[in-house]
Amino acid sequence: MKLHQSVKRTISLLFFAFSAVASAQNCSELNGNQIKDIVKLDNDDFVFLTDNFKITKVDSDFDTIWHQDHLDTTGNRLNKLQPTFDGGFIAAGSGPDGNLYKLNALGDTAWAKTVQIFWGPFGGFSIRDLIQTKDSGYAFVAIFGHQFANSMLVKTNKFGDTLWTKIDFLPAYNSLDKQAKSIKENSNGDLVVSGFVTLSPPASGEFSFLYTFNANGDSLWAKTYDDYNFNGFEIDGNQDFIIAGQAKNVSNAMEPVILKTNSLGDTLWTRRVPSKRLNCVALVDGGYAFAGAKEQLSNYTSSYLLKTDVNGDSLWSKVYQADSTDRELELIYTLSNDDYLLLGSKAPFQSNFLRMDYRIQVDSLGNCGSVGFEELGNQSITLSPNPNTGYFSIQIDPSQLGSVYGIFDNLGRLIEQGVITEQTQDFDLSGQLRGMYTIKVSNQGEMKVRKVIIQ
Repeated sequence: MKLHQSVKRTISLLFFAFSAVASAQNCSELNGNQIKDIVKLDNDDFVFLTDNFKITKVDSDFDTIWHQDHLDTTGNRLNKLQPTFDGGFIAAGSGPDGNLYKLNALGDTAWAKTVQIFWGPFGGFSIRDLIQTKDSGYAFVAIFGHQFANSMLVKTNKFGDTLWTKIDFLPAYNSLDKQAKSIKENSNGDLVVSGFVTLSPPASGEFSFLYTFNANGDSLWAKTYDDYNFNGFEIDGNQDFIIAGQAKNVSNAMEPVILKTNSLGDTLWTRRVPSKRLNCVALVDGGYAFAGAKEQLSNYTSSYLLKTDVNGDSLWSKVYQADSTDRELELIYTLSNDDYLLLGSKAPFQSNFLRMDYRIQVDSLGNCGSVGFEELGNQSITLSPNPNTGYFSIQIDPSQLGSVYGIFDNLGRLIEQGVITEQTQDFDLSGQLRGMYTIKVSNQGEMKVRKVIIQ
């Protein structure tokens, strides 16, 4: 279909306006209390920690299901939480020693155990991350020391009894700051630890590391990455590592990067990202999602979400504009309907643990429905047949003639755009791959979204 030049200009202007509104949105909701840690359950419910000893379960709308505020954690902090295979939770606290708390499905304390593995004359002990392992036991990384930090890896059985420890397992670098930050288990049952080392004078600089142990605590391999700072990592279906962090550029300044390695830690590729920070990564359909912060034209740092394919090439990115304080995203969760739930904190925030002040829920393309365009009335647009073989029609009210449409694939890529010039307009997507496509129709600041399935 050929369009008159003025109509083409109208399409360009309307889609530019749509892109500007959709890519810079302010759609955050403040959390009632700062969230210290949060986990997603299989049914899109969430459980999170607030203050020192409070745990709450909510549904996907953050409506409370139950609340527990009398955990048996006297005298210690409670910082980390993970779901367990039995439907309950394992939580970790810190103090002079490490502490593990097994909770049932309602947040009641089943048992509490002090993990007595460090009797140093000075300094505290802080569990940084923990997981349940394939043998139903637990593994965690911790830091310890007085005015400096060393790292420790601990494996326990399902009752919290220590099976083995690796104390100060990093090589003897000239450093007083060697910190393990996170731990994961790969498909073989091996434990992968990530963290960083800051070198001490006369040396300078820092590097990140991946260190892998088998289930018995034997070292398998270790890799270091000079001038990198890893903020978060995941293990994908190929057992490759996908990492969000920073690296030094040619100007010797740190800038956000994505790093992918194979299952042995060998670098496959890196991607520089034009943002302020990348704090985390999540595995999503068709690739990866990254969240962090980006500086905008306003006075504040804003929340930033990026989706890439498996090669790290950008599919789309969104900025959620901050209007009263600096903000940056810390965690990403995907819901069963492919929406994203994003959690963040006021920036800059310097702590070994999270303190998340706000949340944002957006659709699979990063858009939040409460901001930007108002939706058209429910009766103003219909699509039929649906599902179809690629041939379908869109019917609109006469008042909506001249609406601009865009058709997007499931990766958010625009595959067709134009103007609806007929009350019943035919479409042909028979040349596209089978699957679900998103159609967005906008007119005078209003927008309606429809899904079409090609079989």
